[in-house]
Amino acid sequence: MEDVRNLVALILSLRPKRRDVIDSITILIALKYHEPLGRIKLSSMLGLGEKRTRNLLITLRNLGLIEQNRGGAWLTSKARELLRPVSVIDKDTTCCSIRVDKSTIADALNKLIRIRDILTINLEDSSHITLLGAILDNNVLLPGVPRELAVEYRRDLDKCHTADSSFFAIFNKPHCFHCCSALIHALTTASKLGA
Repeated sequence: MEDVRNLVALILSLRPKRRDVIDSITILIALKYHEPLGRIKLSSMLGLGEKRTRNLLITLRNLGLIEQNRGGAWLTSKARELLRPVSVIDKDTTCCSIRVDKSTIADALNKLIRIRDILTINLEDSSHITLLGAILDNNVLLPGVPRELAVEYRRDLDKCHTADSSFFAIFNKPHCFHCCSALIHALTTASKLGA
């Protein structure tokens, strides 16, 4: 989680607006799975304007997180390291998991409602969120979810290849790197807010 916090802090140093942070992380995650990507393809894939995409790419390049040439943009080793804990599985739904330590999982579960609320604000639509929870010691932790439903969700999680000691979200929207970026922002924001 420390890598992800450092990534958010780094972007905030040049782009202090919430939307800029989320869109920047969205670009980085898209590049992690589909690099190299040109500005036009990236803009189309993520639903961002070309000018916005260009400006965010400039910021990410200035931060040393991407490199670019005529063939497109790709992640630097620094960005790869910062994104190492983040995993996105994109099928008919989008599964996002972030490997964290046990204390972060405990903190996140205590702030689950706050995280969900921040995530809803970030996405501007709560209907995309199917499930929020954690996996710790190979146990699925789904606060407020009845045991029978948790068994059903475990099957979905197995498709997501969610690692142990992870906080995760499943979104009912395919190809949603933006959803994962919104989750990263929600987790880091909630962890800064205290009890």
